[in-house]
Amino acid sequence: MMDRIIKSYKSILTLGLIIVIISFFIGILRMYNQSYLDSIVNEEILRAFTEIIPLFGLGILKLGIGFAIVTIVQNLRATGENATKSFAKTGMKLPKAKSPSLARIFPKLLVLGIIIEIIAVFIAIGWMVAVAEIIDMKLLHTFEVLAETLEGLGVSLLIGGIALGLATIVQLLSKQATFLPANLSELVSGKKQETINTQELFPKWILAITILGMIITATGFLPIAFIRLSTDIWHPLWENWMFVGIGIMLFSIALWLLTIIKWLRAQRENLGKTLSKATKAKISPIEAPLSITRYVKILAAFGLIWMILFFGFAWLGANGSIGQFGPLVRPGKAIGMTMIFVGIGASLVTIVVNLKFTAFLLPGTFGKITRVIKGEKIEDTKNMPMANPMAYAPKKLYLGIILGMIIAVLGTFPLATIRVIVGPTDPLFLIVERIIGTTVALGVGTIFFFIGMFFNSIVTFVKGRRTMISEGVETITFYVSEKTQDKSTSP
Repeated sequence: MMDRIIKSYKSILTLGLIIVIISFFIGILRMYNQSYLDSIVNEEILRAFTEIIPLFGLGILKLGIGFAIVTIVQNLRATGENATKSFAKTGMKLPKAKSPSLARIFPKLLVLGIIIEIIAVFIAIGWMVAVAEIIDMKLLHTFEVLAETLEGLGVSLLIGGIALGLATIVQLLSKQATFLPANLSELVSGKKQETINTQELFPKWILAITILGMIITATGFLPIAFIRLSTDIWHPLWENWMFVGIGIMLFSIALWLLTIIKWLRAQRENLGKTLSKATKAKISPIEAPLSITRYVKILAAFGLIWMILFFGFAWLGANGSIGQFGPLVRPGKAIGMTMIFVGIGASLVTIVVNLKFTAFLLPGTFGKITRVIKGEKIEDTKNMPMANPMAYAPKKLYLGIILGMIIAVLGTFPLATIRVIVGPTDPLFLIVERIIGTTVALGVGTIFFFIGMFFNSIVTFVKGRRTMISEGVETITFYVSEKTQDKSTSP
């Protein structure tokens, strides 16, 4: 049952985007309602809806991305297990494969995160019912605080779960990038190969950054929510504090993706060295790192600093120190957040390109190693030339992320800027305010959807990689076993 739901991540992504789009049009309806001041009750109901439901749509999109990562982890794990079983048939003594502990933890965080967001939706419905029934303001405030902060707790678990899922990929991929070439070299040469301890290379400092971001975001519920129940806290102050945590988690995601790129390249380099040893020929090095990759850290760092600065502006705003620019504080963080997403998109482009090149490399590498084991002479050892790696980049998916960034930034320029220009006494101030949040949510939802499509492409390549490695190693070990048997039976 659960496995079937995980495999439906594309449908989950579509559902999340639909909810975000519907919420955007509800925001337009709210703007229309404000224009004519038909009903204060309707306005409060629509406000409750637009505060929580778009974020729930974003939560579903995050769940879809998370489930795509679960699928990737399952295929990577199966790849390692299949290769280990094949190597064992030759008599190689290999340590028992252990599933990373994070592989058991992060799917549970994803499920718990969406459950908490569903609870937040039910509380939001109670909030709307309380408005319709004109129940006392204290209860309305309680509903509002609990709905908003529970949604934030769900975000902490969902984005944190995605980050930990990427950390799991790093653990599995780093191991395969080293043990697979080493074992193949051992089969060809008959000599035990030294391998590095990838556990020592695991970047625990990135893991610490991820956990820090989760904790900061989660504090929006405990203790900040309970403080808000008894004390009035300026909305942008606590919200921007939580978004500092989100920014830290997104920053860690960018770092995890860069680490994945490092190990994808390492695997190709190590397989090239293995082929060189097997054929006694010089193998041309892999292509230089994609230029787009160098901007990932810059964009991610810039975005995180921007979000931290806006928490500072929120602090000043709570003390009345920024005057008429206060309306820019709440939506202004969207610029920093989308900058991090653009960096994440650049790293995903590089990952897809590396996976495509891996797909080109594996069949030829396994085929030539098999021929060497069979005693055949290998004359052609040239790698496929990769003159323009960006020609293999999924540009349309990256443009989707750029489109989402543009939509989200509209929430700051020009919409939030209009509020500053006209001032709070102008009717246009309130009209524009009604559409800012859903505009930003639509932009971020578009970004999450295309990130999900990136991971969908990655799933396709990882499945193909599993098949090629499993069948390639099985073929090689078959001929090694056959050769060993012939030697043992010869007089």
